[in-house]
Parts: sequence; C-alpha cells; structure tokens
Amino acid sequence: MKKKTSGFYEILLAVIIVLLLLLPHLIGTVSVIDETEGVDENGCPVTSMTLKDLEASGTRFGSLTIHEWETEILKRFPEGKVHFYNSLSNSYAALEAGEVDAAVGFIDERQTLATTHPHLAFIEEPFTVVDFGFATQKSEKGKILCKELNRYLTDLKKSGEYDALRQKWEDPGRAGDVMGEYSFSGEKGKLRVVTGGLWTPMTYYQGETLTGEFIEIINGFCAAEGYIPQYETVDFSAELTGLASGTYDICADSVTYSEERLASIYITDPLMADEYYMIVRREPVLKQVSKASVFLKNISDSIRRTFVTEDRYKVLLSGLRVTILLSLIAGVLGTALGGLICFLRTRRNPYVSAFASLYIRIFQALPVVVLLLVLNYIVLRKSGLGAFWICAITFSIEFSAYCSEIFRSGIEAVPPGQIKAATALGFGKLQTFQKVIWPQALVHFLPSYSGQVIATVKMTAVAGYISVIDLTKASDIIRSRTYEAFFPLFLTSLIYFILCSLLTWLLRFLSKKVHPEQRSVKKEIVETVRAFKPDANMEHEQPVSPEKEEAEEPLIRIEHLRKSFGDVTPVKDVSCDIFKQDVISVIGPSGTGKSTLLNLVNHLEQADEGRILFEGQDTFGKGYNVNQMREQIGMVFQSFNLFSHLTVIENLMLAQTLLLKRDRIEACEKSMELLQMVGLADKALSLPAQLSGGQQQRVAIIRAVAMDPKIILFDEPTSALDPTMVQEVLSVIKKLAGEGLTMLIVTHEMHFARDVSNRVFFMDEGIIYEEGTPEEIFNAPKKDKTRQFINRLQVLEMMIGKAGFDTAEQFARIEQFGLRHMISRRIVNRMLTVVEEFCIQVILPMLDRDSEIRLVFEYSDEDGGSVDMEVMYAGRDQNPLETGDALCMALTRHACQTLNWEYQDGVCRIKGRLVHSS
Repeated sequence: MKKKTSGFYEILLAVIIVLLLLLPHLIGTVSVIDETEGVDENGCPVTSMTLKDLEASGTRFGSLTIHEWETEILKRFPEGKVHFYNSLSNSYAALEAGEVDAAVGFIDERQTLATTHPHLAFIEEPFTVVDFGFATQKSEKGKILCKELNRYLTDLKKSGEYDALRQKWEDPGRAGDVMGEYSFSGEKGKLRVVTGGLWTPMTYYQGETLTGEFIEIINGFCAAEGYIPQYETVDFSAELTGLASGTYDICADSVTYSEERLASIYITDPLMADEYYMIVRREPVLKQVSKASVFLKNISDSIRRTFVTEDRYKVLLSGLRVTILLSLIAGVLGTALGGLICFLRTRRNPYVSAFASLYIRIFQALPVVVLLLVLNYIVLRKSGLGAFWICAITFSIEFSAYCSEIFRSGIEAVPPGQIKAATALGFGKLQTFQKVIWPQALVHFLPSYSGQVIATVKMTAVAGYISVIDLTKASDIIRSRTYEAFFPLFLTSLIYFILCSLLTWLLRFLSKKVHPEQRSVKKEIVETVRAFKPDANMEHEQPVSPEKEEAEEPLIRIEHLRKSFGDVTPVKDVSCDIFKQDVISVIGPSGTGKSTLLNLVNHLEQADEGRILFEGQDTFGKGYNVNQMREQIGMVFQSFNLFSHLTVIENLMLAQTLLLKRDRIEACEKSMELLQMVGLADKALSLPAQLSGGQQQRVAIIRAVAMDPKIILFDEPTSALDPTMVQEVLSVIKKLAGEGLTMLIVTHEMHFARDVSNRVFFMDEGIIYEEGTPEEIFNAPKKDKTRQFINRLQVLEMMIGKAGFDTAEQFARIEQFGLRHMISRRIVNRMLTVVEEFCIQVILPMLDRDSEIRLVFEYSDEDGGSVDMEVMYAGRDQNPLETGDALCMALTRHACQTLNWEYQDGVCRIKGRLVHSS
C-alpha cells in the first residue's frame, strides 16, 4: 500500500477543523432578527435613537478618511472620538463588531444596508449637510479644467439634465444601472480621472464595469469638451494625493471644501449638498429558528449577492488573472534583477559592491506600499506607464532586494574548495558557475527563495492602492456593493491559499529534483556502470619506477618564483626543473610555502615575480591559455573537493565530457576502469557524502588521472584522513608512480616520500633549501636545517600526568607516528605497552599529584627498524624496574629489548629499545 504523503494529512486536518468550526452553526436553535418587526413600510430597519443619544462623552464614530467628516462630527459631538476607515463597508463592519458606536452613511444606501446588515439602522435626522464638488490638479491645465467643469455643470443644471441624472441614479431600481451613450472625439487629448469606485450609486463597479452618477457626468463633460477619459480607482486616502502630485487630472468623487485642500488643488463649485446620517446598532425583535436553516439560508443569500448578482464572480476572476500576472512578472524580473544585484554585490570593486549593498538596504527597508506610492506619484509620474506596470516594477524591485541576498547566501554556502577543484581541472569561470557553483547553491537557497516567492504573491494585494484591480481589490469592490465581509474575504483567502499551496508544491517538487539524493542519473550511465563488476582487490606488488626517459627540456621549469600575501611571503625565491616521470616529494615545516608553490604551478594563485614554463612555453605570457594547461596538470587536494552534488561516476566524467569532448559512454567506461583499479567500482553511483575519507581521496586521485594529465600535483593528500585510511590512499599513489606518471607531492609522510620519490625538495623560509635523492635527504642531509627537520620528524614526545591526560588521544598519536614512518605493527603495540603498563601503571602512582612524566620515542630504520625510548621524571632515588608491579614489569620487559635505569640530581631516567624481533 502506498504511503500517504504529508500533504494528505494536511488536507485531512483542514477538513476536520472546518467541520468542527461548522458544527456549532448546524446544531440547535438560534435567535434571529424577525424581519417583519422593527422596520418601516419599505422594510428598512428603524431605531428610536436620536442624535442627542450620541452626545455622551467618549462616543466612537466611524468616518471615511478622504472626507472632512471629522470636523463636522467633532463640531456636532465635541466629546466624541473619530476612527478612520478607507471604505464604507469597513466602517459598517467596525460598527457591527462594536469597534465604534456610530458610523456616518448616505441615505441612498438605506435599502442595501437593510439587506446586508439588518441589525444596523439610520437615525432619521441628518447630523450635517455638506457641500462638495469635483477637484482638479493645481496647475494651469487644472485651472482650465476647473473652469470648464464649472461651465459644464452649470449648463447641465440649467437644462434640467442634472436633475434627471440624479433621479435616474438615486432610484433604488436604477433601471439596470444603464450608462448613457457618449462619443469622445479626443481633440484635447486624454484626461486621467481618479475615483474611489466604492460609493453606490455615485461611483461603483457593476460587474467589471465602472459606472455611477459621477462617471456619467464626467463622460458627458469629456464628450462635450473633446477629451477622452481614462479612469483609475484608488483608495479614498490616495485620490487627492495623486491629484496634488500631478498623477491625475480630475478627481471624480465627493471632495469637500477646506482651506488646506484649496491651497493644493482646485475644487469646482458645489455639485450638490449632501445630507449625512448616523448609523447605529439597534435592538431588533428576535425569534427562535433552527441553526441549520439559518446557516444554509445565509449561505445561499450571501453566495447569490456576492457572486451571482451582476456577475460579480467575473470581477474576482479578473482580479485573479491580474494577481497571477503580477506575480509571474515580479517573479521573473525580480529573479533576474536579484541575480544581477547579487553579481554586483560580490564584485571586488568597492564602488560597485557598495552600490549593490545600498540598493539592497534601501529596498529592504522601504515598506512595499510606500515604494509603490513613491514610484506612482513621484518617480514614474510622467513616465506614461500604466498602473499595472508600475505595480510590476515595484514588486520586482522589492523581490530582487531579497532575492539577491538569498542567492548570495546560497553561493557563499558552496565551499571554496569546490571552485578551486573546478578551476584546477581547467573549467572557465562560466563553466565553473554553471556546472559546480549554481547546482550546489540552488540546493542551499531554494527553500528561502520559495518562501520569498510566496511572500511576493501575497504582496500583490497592495496593488489596489494605485487603481489596479487585483484579487484583493476585486474583493473590496464586491464588499462595497454588498456591505458583506465574510464571503468576499473568505473566497479571496481561499484563492490565495490554493494559489500559494500550488506554488509551494511546485517549488517543493523542484527542490526534490535538484537535491543530490533525489536527482536521477542518466539511464545510459547507469547501464554502463552496471555492466562492470566491482573489484575490491587492492593488493598489488610494490611498484618499481621505470627508467626515466631522457628529456631535452624539463616538463616544468620554475624560475625565481615569488608570492606574497600582505606582509607574509610564503614563497620567496623558488627555482627548479621537473622532468617527465619525476616523482618529487616536497617536505618541510608547516607554513614554508609548499602548498602555495603547488597553487602557483597550476595558476590557482598569481605569482608576484618570476615565471613558470610548461613544455617550454611561458605560462605568464600574453595570450597563453591557462585553462588548457590546467587540463594537462591534475591536482589532488587535502580536503578531497569532490563535487558534492554529483555521484562518483559523474565527478569523474564531468571534465572529460565538458573539456576533452569525450563521448559520454567512452568517458563512463574509462571512469569505471579507474574505479576498478582503486577498488571502488561498487561506489560509482554513490554521492561523495556516502564515502569514507579514504574512499573520497581515492576518487579525487583518479578524477585527476581520468584527464590523462602530464603531471599530477598532490597537496598533502593524507593530512585530512583518519590514520587507518592513510595507507589505502598512499598505495594508490605508489601504483601511479610505478606506472611512470609525473608527480609533485607535498607530504608529511616521510617513509612514503622515501619509498616513492626519485627526488625530494626540502622547503624552508620560502625557498627550496635542499634538493636531492631520498637517500641523500633522509640519510645524509648536507645542511643543518634539513638534518634537524629529519631528526625532529622521527621523534615523538609526550607528557604524562595525573590530571588532564587523554589516553585515547596519545594512543592515536602513537598510531599516527607509526603510520607516518611505516613502523611495524609489533613495535607500535610495544610502544603502547610502555605507555600503559610502565608509565601509567608503574611510575605515575609513585609521583606527586602535580608531577609529570616526559616520554620520548625516536625511530630509526636501521636494522629493519627500531624505536629508542627514554622516560624522565623528577622523583626519589627508587628504581621502578625493581619495585614495580610484577605483571606490569613483565609486560614492559617483554616489549623492550633493553631497559636501563639511572638517577642523578633528583631526575630519574629509564632508557630502552623496542625492536621488531620477538
């Protein structure tokens, strides 16, 4: 049976929650308003309250933001408090919820309000009468328009057409809300007309069409004066702002008069004097009915009013289309722009990087609504772009500011070694980004990117601020017609939920597809891999290096190379020749420029002075193709640097197919042969993370070999490995050396360097201090520093005390010491016996709490290999060889060929020798 996904349980839980929420609405009875009681002859609710009842101190009033109602309210009710709302529907919802005690309304809405909010009622007495008119911008053009409007409105009133229009639109039936027919010549150009679109019957939407008394008046004016009207609907609070900024030419809404407004805009002569009424909650007559019947009836009525009447569902569908388009455009443009800003942010040029950082900080700090208004009313005011494209630009900029940082965090999460490895293989910058950086960065940033995409979809909800009818604005338009909040908002929320859920599923699917553990390998590669049988046999005879071919010129010639990093100069003056089939080990103390030298040879670092010749050509010369040279110089790093997003076989094939243009099958077969050679054919389809350190390093070695290089550079290939894994890597390198491959190896494995090399470089203080054969360097070094270094490497020293001594750590040091010098297992075991049985069990109990034992092991490869031991401590003149525990001393004497004790000046010394023979 197929296992259920998490998505299934999320849906199941949502269904259960919805059912639990609905259950209380379906069981039992409820008190509802008796619509036949407490209403007038027109069916409208009535109340016995008067305006005097609202004069109490602290009475809360709901008012529209754009209107000067605050002044009128406080003039009539000086003890009251005013709360502002962007639309009448929000104001009525606040009154219904008890946020305010009364709300200002228009008597024209009485019938509609009776249907949607039967428990709200008009106080019969108007609380004020206010004159209002249309407004134009404060400019020469606005001044002319204001005069033309005044003349047109005067003529309209004189002819009686204005009264006919008012009667037509204020009739509750409104004859289907039919607009008059008008023809626009456009002789004087276009007029940008802004209106609220939320005030029935003055300016509102019938379905998807803007209509109303004010709209017909403006249409008539434009037809008479030779203009073409272009309407935009915005929130009341933004209408006059846009007009004052010059974004719009006319505001077709109820603009009341004040000195402050008249200073920034022109207002026509009073169009009408409108009466404003107070709406309050009433105590209706109730009756008991079934909850289920009320619930189902309310559902049915709400659905009909919200979606069916006037085909209002089309408004939502149109808004959904706009939301999807804005989201897509913002996603595409924002991603592209974010990528560009990320690129600039990571440049070394401080000015370019600072510009990108400033861009990010500004647009991350600005709220999206503020940015939208700034672009619409200030920056792009005269651009000629429509509101839709201004929204798209705003959301793209906002998205890009966050995207750029998401991309940067993903790219910076890719280990630098991955880039270094790709460069060493010969990849160019673009190839490295496409094949190595981007696939890995994608895994890191895709979850954060997905969240930002969802946030951008929801961000589009503010598009209505500048007259774009998106999904949220469409819901507002419907609420302005029905004064009902639940269904428009519920359906809008549901659509957003479905849209974001689909996007989440799509992006989650994409995340799985790009994840290394989920990504599928090409079928032809899988079939080729499975055609090979794994061969884990790593045993092979010790290789013998073939005789060197005589060469007229070195493969690589280094002349007076110098490299500094600030005040540090790891490579001061290096000159040497590397011939074909040379196996050169580079040894020396840490920090003396060994790894830097390898990086300079492969141009992973740029030299300050000197030059490098590869096959006789100056690699620093103008026009020299460094990437082609890198294809012929393999490199193996101490930290492996396998491409973590690719399987083992893909790691081996990538450079072959991309750089050498080998056929995919040919590259796969060659890679499998190499994997068989190192005993890892069965790991071909594994990811690097699924391999041990030794296995990863073996893969890294044959990745370099797969390119058929002329030389391989090894940068401490065993330093990052567990001691138990060192040998398996060294055996692979020995095998390659035996096959005549030219190698330059930086290593601390002295026994290995002696066995595998034909030349050894000892580096110190940034120069090749001494050069010679392994016998010359290890057995008879000519210079003091070389001699001191060799002697020091063959000595292991440790301090053993009662407090803070880590036995496991010191045992690991002994194991590492034995592996480094290829000391036999028997001698290593005897060294461990000396520490545990003699030092810890016999000597340590004889000492004071703060005293310590100094133990020194010195290895010599003479006579088949031996280790000299010396134990020193401050104590009494007491011979532990005679007084120690019998069993412990028996094991110690068995481990040591010789054992001598001496005491002088308060210091005890025990010397011995550990040999391989029994």
